[in-house]
Amino acid sequence: MYVIQDADRAGGAVGMTWVDDPVSKVASITTRGVRPVDVEEHDQVWEYVFHEADGKEIGIGGDISSSG
Repeated sequence: MYVIQDADRAGGAVGMTWVDDPVSKVASITTRGVRPVDVEEHDQVWEYVFHEADGKEIGIGGDISSSG
């Protein structure tokens, strides 16, 4: 988990949770009707970005080479 403090953002910060298999974790989350608004791809590390209704942002990411 990392958190970046940003007082101008909704919630005052942005964070990401690192998971072992981000592709499967996000697939599981989407079955509940929650969809990422963006996917940031940095070689084998991807971050799926989600926004709450009030603008707060959370990311779920990790190394996709271990996914599947």
